[in-house]
Amino acid sequence: MNFCIVEFEGIPEEWIDVLLFPLLPQSKADNPTAYKLVAGTLRSVGPLPVVQSCFGQLASDVLVNPSGGRNTEVTEEIYSLIYELHLVHPPLLFNIIPTITVLLKVDNDEVRAKIVKLLGKLYTSDHYDYTREFDKEFREFASRINDRIPQVRNEMVETIVMLILSRPRLKSFLEGKMRLILVVPHFMFRTCLELILKKLRDPEEEIRLHTLKKLLDFAQTNITSLSTETYNEICDRVKDKKSEVRKVALIGLSKLYCHHVSSCLHPISQINGRDNSDITEGILDEVLHRLESVPSIVLKSWGYPDYPTKHLILHLLQEYILPKSIKLNSGKNGDDSVVENEADGDDNRKNSLDEVRASALVLLFRSMREEVDKVSFGAILNFKMKIADELHHFLRLKSAKSGNENVGNGGERLSLNSTPVDDSARFAEIRQSLYNITFSLPLLPDKKHTVFDRLITSK
Repeated sequence: MNFCIVEFEGIPEEWIDVLLFPLLPQSKADNPTAYKLVAGTLRSVGPLPVVQSCFGQLASDVLVNPSGGRNTEVTEEIYSLIYELHLVHPPLLFNIIPTITVLLKVDNDEVRAKIVKLLGKLYTSDHYDYTREFDKEFREFASRINDRIPQVRNEMVETIVMLILSRPRLKSFLEGKMRLILVVPHFMFRTCLELILKKLRDPEEEIRLHTLKKLLDFAQTNITSLSTETYNEICDRVKDKKSEVRKVALIGLSKLYCHHVSSCLHPISQINGRDNSDITEGILDEVLHRLESVPSIVLKSWGYPDYPTKHLILHLLQEYILPKSIKLNSGKNGDDSVVENEADGDDNRKNSLDEVRASALVLLFRSMREEVDKVSFGAILNFKMKIADELHHFLRLKSAKSGNENVGNGGERLSLNSTPVDDSARFAEIRQSLYNITFSLPLLPDKKHTVFDRLITSK
């Protein structure tokens, strides 16, 4: 067959469907031998420009005119077939990619979304780097990040992040290890960073949220690969108009700070100087420069009036800014072992955790350079003290009640809806105290009655 294709200077039209049929997903699973035979043939003739032209024309005929009379299975599975041709022999797509790139401008949203998804898989594939061969086409593809439908914009965010992860040469440039001229065209660099950052300000909440999550996930294991400007954009999402975006930004930044800064601090007993260098020794300056503003951002967010945000701020301060677990022997080269606050039974290790939390508190104090940070921190302490006072008041009320704390005069259990007549005033005071406590606790409304019952029946 190889000889015939070469002699014909191409693939006769009636042969194309015969060659493509074994590449269909179902045929490939049912008859792997036929798949291997066809794949071997295509690899042999794939470098021929005339063969590449035949497949380019096929893609154009099927995608532009799906009802043009070709094999129905080939038409329905054209996107899968194009990707399969890529896996068999990437040069077979050299005429297909320019053809399908043109379809990025069609008005049909469904077709455009499918083309973007296919090109995203091709550009991020480890099998071949098409970004080197198709700079013009990649530019057109990258412009779809501003597509009119959210589905396409979301797919583009996914692709660009995957592009950074799947291209070591690009990642090396981002980390400052290689010069730009040796790595990628300037446009590709701008696409992978500047364009995706713009999606943090997309009018659709779904797009902003998706972009934010992808950048935070990437930063968790590539903390210095993103610039300070990128982190500033992420930090700005703490002021987003949508609460869910603010929440994801606060949690993500706090986890980054905990993982790379607060859990890696030296114990307070080892601090000799009066500046931050003793506490943060062993933590890269590039990391500190990117994340040093996180505690201040968390404190400033206390200003939001809604209680869910305030509860979140308390949680982030207690779990991440002041870490609940630490890395022992952490540094530039050492292996890390984790110490949990409650799970580890060794007293020395627990003492180490307490001392690191103390260092984190010192670093928190030193990060409060603006008056608003100090005011917010004071308001947080007052909030916690108010809860503690209400809880103590409730316990005193229960202790002062005669007889069994959790039963009425007739032996019935006290509940929200059963008030003993001779003790109604005291019970009303207890009930009000419980309300004050649970109103301030970070609980969902449907769980508050459960807390009421547990507190009122406690000994």
